[in-house]
Formats: sequence, structure tokens, C-alpha cells
Amino acid sequence: MKKDSYFNNNSILELLFDTVQKTKISDQSYKVIWLCLQEQILNNRFDLIYDYWSKAHQYLWLNIPKIFPEYDDFCSVLNKEEIENREKQRERFLEFHYALGGLLMFQANELKKKNDINYIEIYNLIHKLSKHTSSQPPQFYLIPDDINKLLNGYDSFDRNFTSDYIIQQRYPFPNLYHDIHHGGIICNWARKYFAYLFLNLYSIEEYFTYTKPFDLTPINDDDNKLYKINSQIHSFETLKKDVEELLLEKKTLIELGLSINQYIGFKRDKNIDPLKCLDDYISESKIRREELIKNQKVNRVKLDDFRSNTKKLISNAINKFSSLWKEQNDINKEEYYFNKSMLVDKMAFSNEQDIGYSNHDQILAQYIAQQYSYFCINIFRKLTTISYSLEKKDIKEGLNKLEIKEDKHVIIYFGSNFESYELDNNINNNIKKINDFYGELSETFYILEEEDLPEVKSTEITDKENILIKDTEYIYADIIDLHKEENKDLKDKLSKQYPDEDLDKKVQAYVLFKVSLKIKPNIKCVCIKCYQQYFEKGMPNKLEDVGPFN
Repeated sequence: MKKDSYFNNNSILELLFDTVQKTKISDQSYKVIWLCLQEQILNNRFDLIYDYWSKAHQYLWLNIPKIFPEYDDFCSVLNKEEIENREKQRERFLEFHYALGGLLMFQANELKKKNDINYIEIYNLIHKLSKHTSSQPPQFYLIPDDINKLLNGYDSFDRNFTSDYIIQQRYPFPNLYHDIHHGGIICNWARKYFAYLFLNLYSIEEYFTYTKPFDLTPINDDDNKLYKINSQIHSFETLKKDVEELLLEKKTLIELGLSINQYIGFKRDKNIDPLKCLDDYISESKIRREELIKNQKVNRVKLDDFRSNTKKLISNAINKFSSLWKEQNDINKEEYYFNKSMLVDKMAFSNEQDIGYSNHDQILAQYIAQQYSYFCINIFRKLTTISYSLEKKDIKEGLNKLEIKEDKHVIIYFGSNFESYELDNNINNNIKKINDFYGELSETFYILEEEDLPEVKSTEITDKENILIKDTEYIYADIIDLHKEENKDLKDKLSKQYPDEDLDKKVQAYVLFKVSLKIKPNIKCVCIKCYQQYFEKGMPNKLEDVGPFN
């Protein structure tokens, strides 16, 4: 049986539309249909293409119509899986015919470049296919009759590596088999066909009250709504470029049956020309996107993660230094606050995000933990009454010369390389090590009497506005949604600091805790620092400079 025949009237293709058992069209069957149609186009058998189109139109209408939901007594959909499978089946069928439209546009262009007059026949065929119907009032099944259906089909040919490859495997174009951009070329021509279909929407008559070719249905899905709006904006922007290119080809528009004088023939309803219409869609979608971002709620799980990470990081810092403190009575205390706040995109803590956010729930706590670490080190720097800078080889002997008493003194080490000093056991027994310190603050020993150790305690903050993290020693953290009316005063205050920021799309994240510090007066603290050539000025001390602690 011939694939292309004057006598079979495309019977071989009709056999692949199983209207009796209603089996699903397989990928292999689609491939056979595609190769047959491609050969018919190459042989200028446009009558067979139209014959096939009429059969496909009938098949989609009668054999794979939409399935409507059936509900149980609790309003749950009983046939959800059946509906989803049918939608996939219909989408694949429509995608095939959109690709066929792209192939016709491509072949017309190839013939035009060769000055082959048959390209006009292809444009006439495209116009004829777009008007094909088997009912009155006319209904169109293989082309979109509203902007929502058009967008759904257009997205199938959006350019990315994955779709390019899939499209190339499904719908190869002639003479492009070895072209590295084969898939991209197919997508581009399919999109040119969609540009034509968009302009074709202007010719669809509104016979029914529900026929509204240009009414864009709002995205109401709760899941991935932001992603879908962003995708919609992207589709409209790329569609606008494709339409703009087609509108510049005035002769082609006429040959496609779109008789216009530039934009004038495309006035509709509110006298909106095609590009202005698409601009309006883009603006409306961006407004919905902005409103969605502003009205998103802070996700409870992400808020809990923020507090959990804050608790972990700051508690670890507090515990790291806890062995250095000793309770002191009858001494006046000083209070120190550790707080940090910053503006963060609300999307970082919301369900839906259009970009990734790294470390957003830890950065404040990391900053506070680092500030607390510096605070603890600086306590001993301020306590220091005598300081020596010794070369590393002299550190061991320098500590021995202090004549430290095991039951009286304590040695505090800040650094990262303690084992390299090989200290004597009597020294080791008195050491309190705080590891993982680098730079100019590291490799330092502080020696003082154990009774003179300072006291550092976390203390409560009585301000009721601050949110205490559960099971912590007075660590406070929260995410404040600046779009909420209850936070208007804070937003007004921040607007003066950040006049260029849209604060309705921001949250203020903060971390706060307070410590009290008690230090005995007139204590003695000796510091022995390992001399580091690149951090210190001058020369190191000599061993003979070091004397007994007492």
C-alpha cells in the first residue's frame, strides 16, 4: 500500500485512528502518520493533507472528547485518573497538529526561497485548515479558539534543551536531520504558526455567550501558582516577538488570508491591535504576580526552620564558651545586646518561589554567633594586664616560667593547632580549649586564677513584642510580614531607610538575645600569644622577659 496515492484517499492514515476499539494512538503510530504527511507535503499533495485534517478533526471531536468529572457523596472526583489520562491524550494529539502547522510554514518558506509558486498553495492550505469545521455554528477542534488554549499549545514548543530534543524526535523536519539546531528550528516554526493562530483569533465569531477568544482565564491553582504566572508572562513575551515578526511580513499575511493594512484590520472590541493586546496580557499577568507575592503568607514550616537553625547556631556558640565562666556574686553587672535584623524577600519564606534562596534561614544566626564569639574573646583581651608575644618554639617554656599552680590557675587557649605545642601534663590539666579560631585572634593563651573567671549569662528580655524560641535560654527570633496591616508602623519606619524598596514584598527577619557580664575588679590576667609575622608589628619577646605569674 502506498503512503501517498491518488486512489487511497489517505486510507492508511485513517486506519491508524481506531474508532472501533478506541485504542490510544501509540508513539509509533504518530511517527508513521508524520512521515506520511511529510511525504505528501513534499509531493505537493495538499488535497490529501486537507483530507487527513478533516478526519483528525472528526476523531478529536467524537473519539477523544473531554471527560467530565463524576462526584461521590463527599464531592470527591471518582474518575480523576481517567480525566488526567484523557487530557494527556488530547494534548499529545493537539501538539502533533501544531507541529504539522509548523511544518507547513517551514515548507512554504523553503519553496519561497526557491521561487517555487507552490508556497502560495501551502499558505492557502493553512488558511483553509484554520477555517475547517463540520458543525454550525462553527467549532474548531484542531486549532485554539481562545487565548487560553493557544497558550497551552504554545508552551509545548517553548525553547529549552529538553523540549527541543523531544520535539526533534517526534516531529523531524525534512533536510534537517543532521542540523545540530534541528529541535530549535522545529520549535521556531511551530511558534510562527502560533503567531498566525493568534491573529486568526480575531476572525472567530462569538456565536455563543461563552465564546470569548480574548478572555484570559485567571490562574486559580493553589499549587505552583507563581511558577504558572511567570511561565504565562514568559509565553506572552515570546509570543509577542513572534507576532511582531509576522506582522512585518505584510505580503505573507495576505497570502495567509489575513487581509490587513498593517494593524488596522486587527481592531477588535476595545480597538486593541495585536501587540497592544499582548502588552495588556503581560501587564495584567505581572500585576497578578505582584499581588500574589505581596499576599503570600509566611510558610509555617520555613518559619520553624528559621527559628530552629537560629536556636542551633546560637546555642552552639553559647555552649562553646560556657566552660570559661564562673558565677560571681555581689558584683555589678553590665548588659550587652546581640541583635541583627535585615530585609528579606518574602518569597524566601513563602510556599512559592521563582528563584532559589541559599542560607536565608541561617545568615542572621551565623552573624550573631560570630559576634558573640568575638565578644567572649574580647573579654579576656580587656582583662589582660601583662602580654607576651613569643615565637612558637618558646611557648612551652614560657608557660612553664609562669609557675602555674594546678589547683589555682586556669589557662584558656584560643586557636586551631593546640597539639603542636606539646605542653607538659601539668599545663595540659589546666587548659580550657576553644578551638577553630584563625587569624590574628588565634594561637593565644590567657592565664588567670580560676576564682577570677568572669560570669556571662543569657538574660530575659521583657519586651513582649519579641518572640522567644522555645526551649532556649532567652533567644528571640521572628519573621515579620511587612504587608500585614498590623505591621504598618514598622513598614512606615523602614520606608524612610529603604525608600527604593517595595516593602510589601519583604519581610523583616530578626535575631536577638542579651547577656549579662560580671567581672571582679583588680584581677590579674597574663596573655601569651604565639608570634605571627604577618599579623603583628615589631619583634617577639624573649624568654627571659617572662616571669612568674605571682
